[in-house]
Amino acid sequence: MKNWKKHLFNFYFGILTVAVMGLMMLVMIQVITRYFFGISPIWMEETISYLLVFTGLIGSSFAFYENRHVALVFLHDKVSPRKKAMLQIFVDICVICFALLVQVVGGLLLVDQTKDRLSMGTQYPLIYINMLVPISGAITIVLLLIAIKDKLPALKKEG
Repeated sequence: MKNWKKHLFNFYFGILTVAVMGLMMLVMIQVITRYFFGISPIWMEETISYLLVFTGLIGSSFAFYENRHVALVFLHDKVSPRKKAMLQIFVDICVICFALLVQVVGGLLLVDQTKDRLSMGTQYPLIYINMLVPISGAITIVLLLIAIKDKLPALKKEG
């Protein structure tokens, strides 16, 4: 059981690592070409923007899974461990609903509306770029379902 979770996280982290490394490399190349040659390729700026959005979306999925997101904890710190787990599960369910409605459903509607368009600088089909939104929503949902499953034993504890 734990083995598949480890493989899933390694897969996600591998993708995220490659994206961040690509982002860093492209930014360094862009800074050098702009400084020394006075040019900044449009395709590079656009690719950097897409990679930045991708890393932000996937990174936020992991932040929610590991409870490292921005949160108001004034109520969380004053309750018993059992109620704390209930509160965390409630928040996770709210985030799942948001990810499902906004990222997955809204993202699929966005993909449908932009399926025949190309990006300005790179001429990439926007369908591939906009698919990042529902994919990241699905990743968020999967990770939060795993998180809820991991928090269920805390509900059985008295306190």
